[in-house]
Amino acid sequence: MTKLSISILLIMFGLAGSIWIQVQIDAEVPKLEEYSVVSSYKPVKYRTRQTGGKPSYEITSFTISDVEFVITDNNPFYRRVLSALNAGGYIRVWYKPTDNSTKIYQLSQNNKIVAPFDKLVHINGYSGSGAATIPILLAIVFVFSWYRKSGT
Repeated sequence: MTKLSISILLIMFGLAGSIWIQVQIDAEVPKLEEYSVVSSYKPVKYRTRQTGGKPSYEITSFTISDVEFVITDNNPFYRRVLSALNAGGYIRVWYKPTDNSTKIYQLSQNNKIVAPFDKLVHINGYSGSGAATIPILLAIVFVFSWYRKSGT
């Protein structure tokens, strides 16, 4: 095989890898239709406590319509969720019933979204399309450096 054929083959494998990763990401991203919603029109009672271990962190739990939610201070939206609970009033929470009802995917208060679904999904480990570009970029960089090093 010539150098050009190998280069084209490497780039094709990189492109195929990128397409495969994007398909896997799209298959794993949760859809809003898979979630349930609970609402409360009155202030929600919640309980905040510190864990006793090392490192110690704060846990807040609250219940809406017999569904218990737990959120910890390592969640980037923890302070915003806590302030929404403090404000009381109308609260709506999107959650996934098969997830033991402990993950908050969207919390809105008085029709204002406090914790956006898409950002929480991203934070919970679902990457965007950036991850899919890695194989093709690696193939291009490899081929470019291979041509540059050999001088042809």
